[in-house]
Amino acid sequence: MNDIIQRMWIRLWYLVVWLLPALALGLFSGRVASETWANVYEPRAIVAMTFTALTTVLALLMVRPHPLSETWPLLMMWGYALYPHPDPLVWTAVALLTAVCFAQMIPLPALPERWLARGGLVGTAVLFGALYLLTIAPGLLPADNGEFQFIAAQLGVAHPPGFPLYTLLAHLMTRLPIGDTAAYRVNLLSVMTSTAVLLLVYQTVWDMTKRVWASATAVLALGTATTFWAQATTANIRSLTALFAALALWALVRFYQETQASRENPTGATVIPRSLRRGIPTTLDAGIPHSEDFVRNDKPIPRSSAFARIPPKDRWLVVAALAMGLGVSHHLSLTFMSVVFVIFVVVVDPTIVKTPKRWLRPLLAALLGLLPLLYLPLRASTAVRGASADLATWSGFIEHVLGLGFQGDFFYFTDPLTLGLRLGVMGNILTFQFSGWLLAGMVIGLALLLWREWKLGLLFGLSFGVFTLITAMYRAPQTVEYMLPAYVPMVLCLGYTARYVGQSKSSRPLIQLLTASLFTAVLFQGWSHWPSYWQMHRMEDARDYAQNLLADAPPDALILANWHWATPLWYLQEVEGQRPDVTVRYVAPGADPYGETWAQEIAAAWGNGRDVIATWYDPTTYANLPPPEPLHEAFWFRQQPRTTLPANFTPLGANLGENIHLLGYLMDKPTTEIWQEAVLTLAWQPISQSPNLPISINAHLIGSDGRSYAQSDLTVSPQPGGITLSQFRLTLRPGAPPGDYAIRVGSGETSTAVTTHTVTPMSQPPITQHRVYRGASTARLLGYDWDYTLPDQPRLYLHWQTADGYVTEVRDNGDTTLPSLTGPWGVSSNQWAVSSEQGQHYVPLGQGIIWIGDPISNLAVSPPPISQSQTSLLSQHFTTTRPLWRDYVVSTRLVGYEADGFHWAWCDLVDYVPAMGAIPTLKWIAGSYITSPHSIDYTQESPTYETYCQSVKPAPGAPVLAVSDTAVPGQSIGGMVTLYDAFTQRPLPILDERITAQFPWIPLGQTTIAP
Repeated sequence: MNDIIQRMWIRLWYLVVWLLPALALGLFSGRVASETWANVYEPRAIVAMTFTALTTVLALLMVRPHPLSETWPLLMMWGYALYPHPDPLVWTAVALLTAVCFAQMIPLPALPERWLARGGLVGTAVLFGALYLLTIAPGLLPADNGEFQFIAAQLGVAHPPGFPLYTLLAHLMTRLPIGDTAAYRVNLLSVMTSTAVLLLVYQTVWDMTKRVWASATAVLALGTATTFWAQATTANIRSLTALFAALALWALVRFYQETQASRENPTGATVIPRSLRRGIPTTLDAGIPHSEDFVRNDKPIPRSSAFARIPPKDRWLVVAALAMGLGVSHHLSLTFMSVVFVIFVVVVDPTIVKTPKRWLRPLLAALLGLLPLLYLPLRASTAVRGASADLATWSGFIEHVLGLGFQGDFFYFTDPLTLGLRLGVMGNILTFQFSGWLLAGMVIGLALLLWREWKLGLLFGLSFGVFTLITAMYRAPQTVEYMLPAYVPMVLCLGYTARYVGQSKSSRPLIQLLTASLFTAVLFQGWSHWPSYWQMHRMEDARDYAQNLLADAPPDALILANWHWATPLWYLQEVEGQRPDVTVRYVAPGADPYGETWAQEIAAAWGNGRDVIATWYDPTTYANLPPPEPLHEAFWFRQQPRTTLPANFTPLGANLGENIHLLGYLMDKPTTEIWQEAVLTLAWQPISQSPNLPISINAHLIGSDGRSYAQSDLTVSPQPGGITLSQFRLTLRPGAPPGDYAIRVGSGETSTAVTTHTVTPMSQPPITQHRVYRGASTARLLGYDWDYTLPDQPRLYLHWQTADGYVTEVRDNGDTTLPSLTGPWGVSSNQWAVSSEQGQHYVPLGQGIIWIGDPISNLAVSPPPISQSQTSLLSQHFTTTRPLWRDYVVSTRLVGYEADGFHWAWCDLVDYVPAMGAIPTLKWIAGSYITSPHSIDYTQESPTYETYCQSVKPAPGAPVLAVSDTAVPGQSIGGMVTLYDAFTQRPLPILDERITAQFPWIPLGQTTIAP
C-alpha cells in the first residue's frame, strides 16, 4: 500500500511539475495574444478562448519533456496570468524576467575568460557608442556647454579652473572631418569619454566577479542613468571627471587583488579569489598559506618589459596616481576622492608607509597628470576669449586653477537644518538617476562587499559617501551633474550584487531571479529614458534662439545676455562669423541685486544711442526704462519707433473698442499640440488713450464649444511713438479637444476674432499617477488622475490614446462614468471603474510640468503642527511629461491670515531653483519626479525681513519659511506655490481654469497655529 501511495505521489508530482509551468506559459501567451488581437476580431470572448486554448496546447507539448529545473522560470508567468488588469508594461516585464532567467541558464561558450571579457568590452563599445550617436545633441548648446564648444574651437581659456586637458582634447575633435559644425564635434567627445567610462566599469566588475551578467547590469545601469546619458550626448567636462574616477577605481581594485594574491602566494604564482572562481580547475598547495576565499593557480606571470618588472600591485598604483593627477588637474572635486583612495591604499597594504621608495613612481605619475595645467600660462598672452595676462603670474594662475572666485560656494550648506534638507535632496538626485530596484541592488552589493571583501566595500562606500557629502555642502547650480563621479562606485556595487550567477547550485533560482530582476530593471530604465533623449536629439533650441536673435538684431546693436544665452551667441559670432557688427556682452552678477545691474546696463547703453536687446527681464527694476519690444524671447529697447508692420505679419486693420487699432499679427506656427504653447505677436497702436498709460489686452483660444482653452493677459505700456508689438503665449490646457480654434483678442468688455488656429492631439502620452490599459470602441484609456486641490471640487483627468495621438478628458464633480472597456483577455466589461483617490493632486502647468503636492493642509491634523520650537516640513512635488529647455524657479509663500480668513497679516517667501538648486528644470526628462523641500520655522525670536515678505534665512540658502512673531494661537495660515521663468520672470501658466479664476497661484490649503 505504501508503495502504491508513494508511486501515486510521484506521478502526481511529475504531473504538477509539468502542468504548472506549461499552464503558466499557455495562459500567459494566450492572454497576451488575446489582449493584443481580440479587439480586432469579434466576438472577443470566443477569440480570447481560441487563442488561449491554442497556446495552452502548444505549451503542454513543449514543456512535457523538460524537468522543473529547466522550466521553473515559466512559473513567473502566473504573475500576469492572474493579474487583475491588462497592462503591457507588466506582461513585458514578466516576459523579460523569464527570458533573462532562461538566458542565465544557457552555459557560456567554453572560451578563455579573456575572450569573454573582450567580447563584453566590444559589445559595450558598440551598443553605447551607437546609442549615444543616435541621441547626440545635434549642435550648439547653451551656458557652460556652449562655452566649452567655442573655447575648444578657438583654443581659448574656460572659466575656472580652466579645464585645459578637456580644451585640448575637444580642440582635436573640432579638426576631425565629421559632422557639420565644431559644436557637434565637441559633443562627440562626450560620446567617446562616456563610452570609455562604461568600458572601465565593465572591466572593473569583470575583474571582481568574472560574470558577464554582472558586468552588463552595471554598465546598462550607468549608461542609461538620466544625467549620465545627458552628459554622454552634450559637450561637458563631467564625463571626463567620471572617466578619471573610473580609471582610478579600476586600478585600485586591481591593486587590491594583486596585494591579496601576493600575500596568499609569496612565491609568485597567480592566486585567484575563491569567491571569483568560475569553474577554473585549481589545486591547493598545503605548503602555501591561504585563506578560505583564495585558491592557487600555478600559472606564472610573464615579465618581459621594464614596466612589467615593477611589482604588479605597484604597477596599478602608478595607474591610479596618474588617473588622479589628471583628474585633479581637470577638476578639483576629485581631490576628495583622492583622499579616500590614499586611505584605501594604506589599509590594503600598510607596508607602503614604511617603504618610501614605493612612493616615487606614483608621485611622478601624479605630477605627470598635472602637466596639462601648463596650457593656461602658455595661452595667457593670446588674443582668445578667456585668456588673461594674469594667468602667466603665480597669483593669477593659482586663483584660476583653484577657482578661488567660487570659494564662497564650498561648504556653503553647513547649517544642520539646511544640510539635513540638502542630504534629503541628494536622495532625490539618486532616484532621479536610477530606479528604486537598482538602488536597492546597489545597497545589497555594498553590504555584500563589506561582508565578503570589506576593503573594497570601504573603497566604494567612502568614495560615494565622501563625494556625496562634499557635493551636498557645495552650492552648485547643477548638483545633479557634479555627482557624476559618485555614480561609478554605486554601479560597481550593483555589479557585485550579481556575481553569484552560476555559482551556488542550491540557491541558483533565487540568485538568478535577483539578477534577472536587476537586469530587467536596467532595460526598463533605458526604455523609459529613450523617448526624451530621442526628442532632445531632434531639437536645437540654443541655435534657434541665438541665431534668430542675431539675424533680427538691428545694425550695431548691443545684446546684453545672461550666461545661459551669452555662450551660444559668442559661438555664432566667433566661430561661425555671424553678425560681427553686433556686440554681445555678458551681464555678470555683482554686489547689487541682479535686476538693478541689468537696468543700469540697459539704461547706460540706451542712453548712449544704441539699440539694446536684453535676454533677461525684471518688471520691477525695468519700470523706469522705455517699454521694450518683444524680439523672439528677448526684449528690444529701440532707439527709433517702429513705423511699418513687419514683413512677416498678416495685416488686420481693425479696431478693438475705442482704444486700440489692430494692425497685424504673427503666429509662430500653423498648428499646436495640446499642452504646448502657441505664440501670438500682435501689432497695434493706441487710438485715444495717452501713449504712456498702460492698456490691458488679453488673447484667448476659443474652441468650437465656445469655451476658452488658453488665455494670456498682458498689461502693456504702448511705445511712445509708432507701432507697439505685444507677445501672447497661449498654452492649451489638458482637456482641450483637437480641432480648429478661434483666436480672439480683447480689451475690457470688447473682443474681436483675429484668426483661426489648428490644435492637434499630443504626440507623447501624458504622465499619469494611475496607469491603466483598457480599450474602448474608438480609444484606449491609458491612465487617470484625481485632483483635490480645491476643497469640495474634485477633478478627474482621463488620459486617452486615439488613432491620431493622445488627449485628456476632464471630469468635474466626481463624475466617474465610463464606456465599456476591455479587461483581462481583451474581453469588454462594464465592471471596472476608476477608484476615488482622496487627497491626491494633479495640477498641470505650462511646458508639461505637473504639480502633484503637497499642500500645507496635509499638516492640518490634531493637534495642529505649527507650534513654537517645532519645525514642519512642507515639500513640493513635481513631475513632467517631456524634457525641458528652460530654467524655472519654484516660488513658495507662507501666509498668516487676518480674522476674516482673507486678508494677509504677515507672509514669508522662498524662491529657488527646484530641489535647493540641485536639479534645475533644464535637467528634467519625461517622468522625472522632483521634490523641493521647505521648512516652516516657528521660533521665539522675531524673524528679520530683507524686504516685504522676504525674511533673512537662518543659514545661507536655507529654504525656510518663517512664522512671524505676530502670529497668535489659532491663527489660520496658508501656503501657495507658483513657478516662473528664471530669465524673463514670466509666470508659468496654471492650466486649471478653476484655480486661475480664483488665484494667480496654486493654493496649498490652510492649517492653524497651535495654542
